[in-house]
Amino acid sequence: MPLRKKIIIGCLALALFVSALVCYAHKIFPYGDRTCCLPCTMSALRVYADDHNGWHPKEGKTPLDALQAFYYTDPGALGDGSDLAGISGNIKETQRRLKLRLPIDETCSSWVYFPGFRADDDSRMVIIWERQEGIGFNGHIHSGHAVGFADGSFKQIPQAEWAGFLKEQEALRQTTLAKRKI
Repeated sequence: MPLRKKIIIGCLALALFVSALVCYAHKIFPYGDRTCCLPCTMSALRVYADDHNGWHPKEGKTPLDALQAFYYTDPGALGDGSDLAGISGNIKETQRRLKLRLPIDETCSSWVYFPGFRADDDSRMVIIWERQEGIGFNGHIHSGHAVGFADGSFKQIPQAEWAGFLKEQEALRQTTLAKRKI
């Protein structure tokens, strides 16, 4: 077989292999590999709480406003702002809005955030989670929801447990807020 033909066949084989890898990666990470999204967000929230008498970000008209205010208040804590998009959110749109100081909302961020809680609240209480079911903390396909707790830890709650988990969380939030009014 002539050398030129071998090179062409080799290039086609390499292109096919790379295409297969890209397709496989997209299947495993449908929103891209977001390795540090939840861990880095939780770390930043914990540091924020440590610097604000234990309080997680709580100022804003909406929960996402509170996160956005945190981004502006503590430059660099959330890096380039991509983590504010959440795990399945639109990074480019979130960054564009941050740059222009436009509000971020559910159309660009996939976080569900609960402002007004402290790092020393019940360690079982979740303050943030990924809205999209079936995505793990780093963007890979995984049953359930990635969640972050008041104490800064995070884990994946399986879909089969999600409904009961939501009820438990609502009760924890109500109990915590009721204690503060006493």
